Amino acid sequence: MNTFLYDGSFFGLLTALSHITEQNIGASDIKTQANYKGDLFSEPIIIETDTRKAEAFISKLSKISPDFNRTILFSYHSEIKDIEIKLLNFIRFALNKRKFPTDYTNPDINFILQTTRKVGLEIHRFKGLLRFREMEDNTLFAPIAPDHNIIFFLAKHFSSRIANEKWIIFDTKRHIVLEWDTEQISIYIDKERRFIPKNYAENEQEIQTLWQAYFKEIAIQNRKNPRLQKQFMPQRYWKYLTELHFAMF
Repeated sequence: MNTFLYDGSFFGLLTALSHITEQNIGASDIKTQANYKGDLFSEPIIIETDTRKAEAFISKLSKISPDFNRTILFSYHSEIKDIEIKLLNFIRFALNKRKFPTDYTNPDINFILQTTRKVGLEIHRFKGLLRFREMEDNTLFAPIAPDHNIIFFLAKHFSSRIANEKWIIFDTKRHIVLEWDTEQISIYIDKERRFIPKNYAENEQEIQTLWQAYFKEIAIQNRKNPRLQKQFMPQRYWKYLTELHFAMF
């Protein structure tokens, strides 16, 4: 069985999936070149990214079902280990049956469908849980640390919702910066890991304190349900929630 390597990009993955399925080649694994550790029992096959081939492949799948766009995109951005080979099995099933897989009894199909749901849910949560803080230059700054690489999916929502303000969303786990200057979005990786927000506005601490007080005041004490709260607002997200924890990092 063959191990296929791609450059780590989304189009690179699509190119690899296209190549393997079109040639009907057996594959034991699909990995990024950066993550490949070597294997004594197989020779790696490097797949060069071909944008046209990748676009043609996703177009082909979309004709079977438009759900493939979301499923493949979310699976790729989940950053879950071995997601590529599971995605290949998912797509092979779809191509054989000429329909979008929904058989939850199949382990790989179930895994991909559950992964898509989890990534989609996290995107939805951060649209509501994200908290901006005002900097000295009036730029709004929001740190996040999501389980999946979802920062890209927040761009359209916040550039529309907060169109007239400059803002920055910073993924502290991946050191990815998403920036809006009131006209266009920029997204880049802070390779040297030196991205530090500018000084906070003088009244920012006061605003945070007032918001915490407001949150406490409107809470109905006899209807508190910590278990339900954690279900809708998982504790791993609390670090940057102003009303629960104020961290000037």
